[in-house]
Amino acid sequence: MDDAHAVARKIRDVIGEPLTIEGHPAPVGVCVGIALARPGEDAQTVIHNADTALYKAKSSGRNSIEVFEGP
Repeated sequence: MDDAHAVARKIRDVIGEPLTIEGHPAPVGVCVGIALARPGEDAQTVIHNADTALYKAKSSGRNSIEVFEGP
């Protein structure tokens, strides 16, 4: 899980770099949801779990990273 968090932080930091558009600063916020596949889970379940984690990250505020903990 540490590797997934490290990748998520790197994605957030790179994509979240502020932009300048026609001389005006444009801040960029990035939220990341992480879900790891468990034995026997199909792709649809993993995608659903990642979406759940992303929804939680978005509700936590800009630049959040959340991991799907599951039942």
